[in-house]
Amino acid sequence: MRCVSRFSFDFLPVCVPIFRCVSRFSLFQVQDEIARAVVKALAAQLLESENEPVDRVVVAEAYTAYQQGSYLQAKLTVEDQNAAIEYFQKATEKDPSYAEPLVGLAEANLMLALNMVAIDRVEGIGKAKRYLDQALRLAPWLADAHVSNALIKQVNFRDYVSAELDLKRALDTYPTHIAALRRLGTIYGMQGHYDEAMGMFQKIIDRDPLNTPTYSNYSYNALAAGELEVAEETVRKVLEFSPKSVFAHFQLARINLAKGDLAAAKQANELEPHPVWKNIGTGMIACSEGNTEAGLAIADELIEQREIFNAAEIYNLCGDTEKVFALLQKAAEDHDPALTEMKLSWAMTPLRDDPRWIEILKMMGLPV
Repeated sequence: MRCVSRFSFDFLPVCVPIFRCVSRFSLFQVQDEIARAVVKALAAQLLESENEPVDRVVVAEAYTAYQQGSYLQAKLTVEDQNAAIEYFQKATEKDPSYAEPLVGLAEANLMLALNMVAIDRVEGIGKAKRYLDQALRLAPWLADAHVSNALIKQVNFRDYVSAELDLKRALDTYPTHIAALRRLGTIYGMQGHYDEAMGMFQKIIDRDPLNTPTYSNYSYNALAAGELEVAEETVRKVLEFSPKSVFAHFQLARINLAKGDLAAAKQANELEPHPVWKNIGTGMIACSEGNTEAGLAIADELIEQREIFNAAEIYNLCGDTEKVFALLQKAAEDHDPALTEMKLSWAMTPLRDDPRWIEILKMMGLPV
């Protein structure tokens, strides 16, 4: 059986019965997910640009397997990633010309290698790259493939220029692709192009006003840019939509520290639900109010936990610049990925003109 479906694959094709997509699961377990997915897809279609892709034919069994794999992949566990891989492989076997499952295979391997450390990093990235190359040979316009390619170039090779080009290719095909906009905004922020980063995040918010992670990203860049009112406005949106959101209260505490309002910073940090962010916030507040001993004790705990970047931020707020650069130098030599956010650090803003800062940026492949 073959059927016509859109390139973006936002909908279940009408000629594939829904029960076939959920036959391996309890209908009651997935019916809510299906309902939410359909509503989201309808909204996406209504908001989509006029660059509509043409129709093409996909084998129904392949499409069903792809949907099952995508459902599992979204669960973000090692077991579900491995199960998703099986479905994506089945989809490519049923329809070798179907590019989307190859992207699913690439993304699952990247997730296992980078986020979950469940497989060897080099092996996982190598597999992902081969799947993406194959997908792009089949469908050079496929936005998701370009987005995943950009991630590999950004994370593994620190090639921000090529990653940016891949993301722009994705947006040429799909101008409102959320992941492409978010990753491009992230790269702009890492490079210190805060206005461009916030512009990308604004495009997401214009399309999806309830997208709380994007408000958080927006606030992060606004704080780095010194736009404290914008930073506070956007992080309060996160808290409005999700009062127990991780990181948001910590971010509000940092904004209040930047404003010099220690009492408000303490109040916000006390509400942070994640113990790591709360601990970092406590260290920052201690240094800001002159309690160097308490602040540096937390920083040293973070060093033991290999959270070098956050420890360096606390050391800087406590005024020990030499220790800051010793930590950053060691982290750069160890290729600590956290240092890609150096230009987004509010706590180390005064160091941006220091020659040692510039040298570490060069070591990390970031523009100076």
